[in-house]
This record gives sequence, C-alpha cells and structure tokens, in this order.
Amino acid sequence: MRPRLWVPAFFLCFSIGVMAQSQQTGSIVGTISDGDRASIPGVQISLSSDALMRDRQLVTNANGNYTAALLPPGKYLVSFSMPGFKTVQQTITVGIGHTVRADATLVPIAITEQISVVSAKVSALEAEGLAVNFTADKVDQLPISNRRLSGLLSNAPAVTRGGAGGQHTITGAVGRDNQFLLNGANISDPAWGGDLAPYIEDAVQETQVLVSGTSVRYGGFTGGVVNGITKSGSNHFAGTLRVEMENDDWNARNPFLTGEQTDDIQKEYQATLGGPIVKDKLWFFVATKVLPTSDGTGVLASGDTFSRSLSNDQYEGKLTWSITPMHTVSLDYNTHDTEESGWAFLRPASADIVSNREDSRDMLAFNYTGMLNDHMFLEISASDFETVSRFGGDPNGGHVITDEIAAGGVVIDNNMFFGNWASPSVRGKETLAADLNIFHDGHLGLHDIHVGVQYVNSITGGLNRQTPTGGLIKLGRYGGTRSHILWEPNGDTYYDMYSGEVQVLLEKYLPDVHGKNRILSFYAEDSWTPNPKLSVQAGLRYDRFESNAYISDNVSANDISPRVSITYDWFGDHELKLIASIAKYVGRMHDDVANAGNPVGNQPMTEYRYVGPDLLHVTRAEFNDPQSDAYQALFDPANLEFIGDGAPETSAVDPNMKPPYSLEYTLTAKKAVGLNGHVEASYIYKNYKRNIDTVIGGYGQVTTEGVLGGTSLVDRTLWTNVPLKRTYQGLILSGALSGEVWDLSGSFSFSEVRGNYDSEEWWSPNMGTIYGDYEGSYDPAFALPEGRLPGDVPFRARLFGTYRINLTGAGRLTLGGLARYESGSVYSYTAPVVLQSSDANGDGIDDTRDFLGSAPGTYYQWDYYFNGERGGQRFPSVYDLDLSFTYNLPLARFDFWVKLDVIGALNRKRVSGWSTWVNSFGTFQNTDGNLIVNAPELNLNSSYGLPSSPSHYSSIRSYRLSTGFRFDL
Repeated sequence: MRPRLWVPAFFLCFSIGVMAQSQQTGSIVGTISDGDRASIPGVQISLSSDALMRDRQLVTNANGNYTAALLPPGKYLVSFSMPGFKTVQQTITVGIGHTVRADATLVPIAITEQISVVSAKVSALEAEGLAVNFTADKVDQLPISNRRLSGLLSNAPAVTRGGAGGQHTITGAVGRDNQFLLNGANISDPAWGGDLAPYIEDAVQETQVLVSGTSVRYGGFTGGVVNGITKSGSNHFAGTLRVEMENDDWNARNPFLTGEQTDDIQKEYQATLGGPIVKDKLWFFVATKVLPTSDGTGVLASGDTFSRSLSNDQYEGKLTWSITPMHTVSLDYNTHDTEESGWAFLRPASADIVSNREDSRDMLAFNYTGMLNDHMFLEISASDFETVSRFGGDPNGGHVITDEIAAGGVVIDNNMFFGNWASPSVRGKETLAADLNIFHDGHLGLHDIHVGVQYVNSITGGLNRQTPTGGLIKLGRYGGTRSHILWEPNGDTYYDMYSGEVQVLLEKYLPDVHGKNRILSFYAEDSWTPNPKLSVQAGLRYDRFESNAYISDNVSANDISPRVSITYDWFGDHELKLIASIAKYVGRMHDDVANAGNPVGNQPMTEYRYVGPDLLHVTRAEFNDPQSDAYQALFDPANLEFIGDGAPETSAVDPNMKPPYSLEYTLTAKKAVGLNGHVEASYIYKNYKRNIDTVIGGYGQVTTEGVLGGTSLVDRTLWTNVPLKRTYQGLILSGALSGEVWDLSGSFSFSEVRGNYDSEEWWSPNMGTIYGDYEGSYDPAFALPEGRLPGDVPFRARLFGTYRINLTGAGRLTLGGLARYESGSVYSYTAPVVLQSSDANGDGIDDTRDFLGSAPGTYYQWDYYFNGERGGQRFPSVYDLDLSFTYNLPLARFDFWVKLDVIGALNRKRVSGWSTWVNSFGTFQNTDGNLIVNAPELNLNSSYGLPSSPSHYSSIRSYRLSTGFRFDL
C-alpha cells in the first residue's frame, strides 16, 4: 500500500473543486399535490431508514417538488405531512445509482384518521439507460454459483463471454474494456480488465450493471460498467455467519474425466458484523472470509507426488462517521493474503525444485457525502488498490532446464520455471474523485446538474521474468525425438543435450520499474425536465490520457465524449416512456499498450542455439558447477549460434495514437407494470472505432546485442490506431415483476458482433492482428475478412425468480431458479501460411524480403481463413436450469437458514466445444510486388468434433450446501 496518497489526496479533492468516479447512492424525487392536482409547497418530508444514521428532513419547493439525494441504498419510510392534511407514509426501496420517483396526494384531515399508510406506486423508469441491480438479499435466494461482481455480471442483459481469460463482453466490447468499481474505487485489473480487488461476497450490499445509455459521470470504458458497494453497519447490531460446503464426490462425473472423484468436503466460512460505536454518530462494519488451509498433492513427471498447501486470509473493516446531520465520511479497508507452498508451473521432474507463491491484495477507500444546502450535494472519494504476486524458484540455484518433447508435456528440472521473487508482479489503481450535484427548479423546469473531475492512475510493475536466475535451457526446442531429462535407478536426474537441439535463453538485466497510465477527466451534465412529459439529459466529458515510457517518448492524448438522451413520457404519469440516446464512450490506453517501450512485463531475452558437441549424461551437480566441462561447453560463445535478441526498444507507441472509443445509438421503450414492476425493450447499436493494434515493417529498425555476443537487426513494432472494424447490434427485452410471494426477472438478448478486429486470445488480452505487418505479405481477403467475432451470440436468455412458502410457525421455504440459454460461440477454419524462401535474382536474400524492404523473421506467418469466412462455424448451444432450496427458521432476533444449490440440474452432459485444428499449412512469397499464396488445404484434424478437455462439456450437475444464521439486535 502507499499511504502517502491520503493526506495530499484529501486536500487535493477540495482544492481542485469537484470530481466524480461512481455512484454509490440513490435518490428519491417526487411531486406533492392535493386532490385537485394542484402542487403543494412547504410539505414537510421525513425519511427514515436503517441505512441512515439520522432521519433526513426536507420541504417541497414552490412547485411542490422535492429531491432527496445521496441516499445510501436500502428501504425507506417516507412521511409527507402538512397542517390541515392527512400525513401520508410510503415504504420505498432505493438502489445504487437509482433515482426513484415517489409522488403523493394529500387530502384534508379527517378527525378519525391522522395518518394514511399507502402502498406507493413507485416508478422504476427514472433511469435513462439500460441497467440491472442485484441486491444481496436477492442473490442469497438464487442459485448463483459466483457471487463476485464478475459473476453477477454474467446474469445481466447484453453480456456474453468472449474476452481474454474468459472475461465478459458487454454490448460487444473487448473483454478488457469494461469498468469495475467498488465503494468508489476503480478495481479493474490493469491487464485483463476483470475485478481484481479483495472483497468479501457477504459484505457486498448491492451491485449495478450499466449496459447502455450511461452517464458522463463514468468513463474509461467502451463496453459497460459494474458498480458495487459494501455494507456499512447501522444503529443496531447485525451480522451474518455462513458456511459453504462442496464435495467433488457429490457431483455428476464429467465424461472427459476417468479418475476417481475425490470424496473431500471443501468448506468456506464468511462472517460479518456491523453496528454502532456511537449511535447516530459512528458505525462500524467488519467481515472475514476464511478458507481452511487445504493440503493436497501434485504429480511429478516421474509419477511420484509432492505435498501442496494453500492458505487464505481475507478481512474488511469499515467506519462510517456522521460529522453533522448533513456530512458523512467513511473509510473502508480490504485485505486478502494467499500463501501457497508446493507451487509448480508445468511438470516438475523432482520435488526439490517445487517453490512457493504469495499473493497480497489491499484496498483502501475514502468517501465523503455532504448536503451543502437543500439543493446542492457533494460527493468526494479517494482510493488506493494494489495487488502484489511473488513466485518463482531459488534465485541462488542453478538455471532452469526444460524437456520440450517429453511424453505427456514439458518437464521442468533444476529450478522452477516462470517467475522471479526479486521481481514481483504489481498491479493497482489510485483514484481521486468528486461530484457536485445541483438541483434547480424554476419557471423553465427542473434541472439536475452534475459537474466533476476524476483522476485515475493505473500502475503495473514487474518484468514478467521467466527464471529465478536469468538462464533458461530448453532441451529439444529445435526438434529431435529423444527424451532429454532422464532418471537414474536411484531417482537422480541427468540430462542429455544434443547438438543443434538445445535452446539457450539468457535474460538481460533491466531495473524493475512501474508503468503508470493516468487519466484526468472533467465533465458536466444536465438532466432537464421542462414539463411532465419531456426530459433531456445532455453531458460532455473531457479525458486527458498520459503514460510514462521507460525508453520511448511518453504517450499523451485527449478526447471528448458527448452523450445525449431524450425521454418522452407518453401520458405524463411515469407509466410509459420512450427514450432515444446517442453516446460516445472513450476507453483507456490499455496498460500493455501504454507500457510498450517499457520493460514492465517485457523482460528481454537473448536466444542461442547450442551447436557444440553432444553433452550426454550430465548430472545436476555438473550442470550447476561453472567449472565443469559440461557447463563450460554449454556457455562457450564459440558453441552458441546467435538466433535473436529482444529488447524493450523494439516496441514503441505511435505518439499520435489515441484511445479507442465506441459510438452508441439506442432506442428504448419502458412500461411500468404493477406497483414496482416494469418491462422494457431496447435496440442498441455500437460501433467500435480507433481500435489499437501493432504494425511491423517500415517503422524503423533496432540493432540489439546478445548477452554472450551476437547482434540482430530487428524491425520495430509500433502500437497505433488501425481502421479495423467491430460493431454490435442487439435487441434486448428485459424486466422485473413481483407478487406477494414471488418475483420474476430476466432478459432476452438477440444480438450480433461483426467485423475483423479481434485482438484478444484466451491467454492474452492484447495479441494483435496481422493488419499492417509487412504490407504485401498477406492477402486481406483471406487474412482479415469481416465476419462474426468472438462474443457473437444470436440469442441469450437469463430468467430468474423465487417463490416463498410460509410454513406457518415452522419457518419459510424459498424456491429459487435460474434458467439459462446461450447460442454457441463462433469459430473459424484457419491454418497458418508461412514465408516460403525464394531467391530468383540470386542476391542471397529472400525475394519477399527484397520486396518488403524489411526482415520478417524465419517463422513469420499469418492465419488463412478458408473461403475468406470469419466466424462461419458455431459450437452447439448451451442451456440448463439451476435450482436452490432455502429453508429459514426465525428464532427471536436470529434467522437460521440452510440452502442447497443445484447447478446444472438437467445434467445434460452435452459437448459444447472441441478441437478446431486444421492439419495443413500454406506458403507465401512476394516477388516484385506479386503476392503468391499457396493456400492450405482444409484437412481437419482427426480430433475435430471431439472434446479435448473437461471444459468442452457443459451442463454437469454439481451441488453446494450452505448454512448459517443472521441476527439483528
């Protein structure tokens, strides 16, 4: 953590005026009238709630309107009183980011009735865009297997999987370009884009997913926003205890797996406690999550096992202080430490090289909310979030050795591959934010104005070092059919190193640095309601981007984001609304891109091929002895053929590059149903512009020097904006209905994602495409065809609901269900096309290199799309039903409960994926500007259509049993 942030940050918030990051509160607005529909000024309004430290008092203005802003999410009792009229009371639930309309009609007082309690018809249509909220109570009653913010996101409309690392895409954006917020802190992973921060699921009070029509108060994304808040305590003591249990032996067997299922109950404990330190003044909230230390075993390449152990400690502490009835501050700290012994990457040859791993995540968030007067409100927040991962082998040991062609996969020996304890991976965010909200109700109508500024500093560190010592020896890397790591009868290992087959990789020393990617933003927005039927929301956001580079020039850019929506209330009674909006969302400079030309995550290595005499039966002791004959021979420069060298300066960022953005056009119809229900239909079209990719060839060359000699001339790789296409359009039907004992909500999404910008792979958020790489070396019709992109799902449905059965004196049974359907993901028939050597003019240089005037590597290739078709194939659709059964038994002020979740209840065990490998390759050459492509043949692998991993099966039934209690004293 970096505590130095806090004092200057606090004063900076006040000194620069106003800033904004995320909405953590809601509002109640309305108009008070009499029986003749005439507005009543001066009505006394009182709001009370467990979420408020003190009751909120306000008065309607001259037009009979009122606004209660900065309300913590929760259930409110609202009282409207006026001398000579009956007092009216309404119960209203406020959600995060929600503006709830609650109008009231006052009638003259009757002698026999002083207070009228009414079932308020609360409008759920005040939000301009498409959004969905998940409260903790709702999630607890549903069979949701992942209660983290990213898990809840999967149940929102217009969301699919298709991003790197399985990240979700919102309205067709790349997975890395969504925004995750918690308690005002930006917790998005700088590398992958998911929610990386430490928090405890039982501590989360509510989560909101913003899909479209998003306010200018949010920025740094092109897809959508996930915004959550944690609990804060109250004026009475309340808490929870939860135990979750899973057992692989309870579950249905995955058809791909043949071994015995482990009969071992895995337990997880969560506990929360909140209450007053000083009533009406100071609250506390604490939480913990405990995963008992789990012991297990790993498997060595020899078949023997080694011990493994994993421990987790996770805590949260939060204080909320009401300085005055109008000013409140909170401070929230989350920490999560994970320690793993017996950590190994790939397959170790022996147990003595198995290492450890440590991960620490810390987040500190400060928030202030204040009512400056009855029409002006201020929010200020600051946060610091950091995660540090340390792993790797012994820095005092020998160099890592791998056998690249061993049966069953790569084998590692002598030291642990991947990672260096001296160079931990660091990722984090520092944020400063505030928002000034002004309400003005005049003869031209009601204005709800927001102005603000926001600062985010995204930090990454670590060089992505591959070895603990700087040396990596790969046996069999250049071919061969023989095993290279072998075992003596007594179990000792030895190495056979054959000339011409051994790759020697040596890291260059570079100092660890931290990459910083900063965004400073200003915005203004006005929601104007000139009459009961019309409202207009117009906003403008300015973003200034800056990143530091270690070698190349720093990158800076700026952009503006206008957003406008017009809402027409068909009858003027908040029952039916039609909304049209246009918005521009400017994303961020992804940290991997901003760090190009920076050693962060880019550890350079020199590559050699060993061409000396065969070194056979080399023992580990000999290999680790710098004076041994084998060691001297292996690292003798005379025995090493220089292959190539990497360096940070081989990559650079175009100084004129700007962050990507999306243009969104939406049409929405919303209809209120019943007291609190609604249905809505939205058409969304998004065009993703100014996408970022790498281009190679014609952008300069860099000469690099190897660690043990040798130089290479490397073409510079340039990150820049490219004109590749990516679009989304979808029709979204969503809504929520409820009755006395039941509720039902969900969404149906009909959509497509098309284009030729597909820069993500499962294992990397920034792979890049072939566009701009050695122009003239590829045929765009077959290398960059337009078509369906990952994330293209023609139909997706999520329908969830609960039904409550009162067991009269014996508790309550709640049945929960989640029905899921999703069209299969797309894939393409592709095969590599590699450079074919040709020297027609006899100059000793490949003709293609002659023409391009550059030096594409020996293994330079591009993917050939058969028939010029992208995304022409699709895996089978997936559908299933998840069920939950929750029994509650209230006793005094305690509520004991037990819950059974059945995930994949249909147990369909359907194949939903398979290998798509094509057994062929093509070649290309370019002579005097004539590109010749010898296309590959469509020869599908024998495994095509067959599952090749457990993940290729869907709908495998699993069970989770939970129990615990809640109390409210």
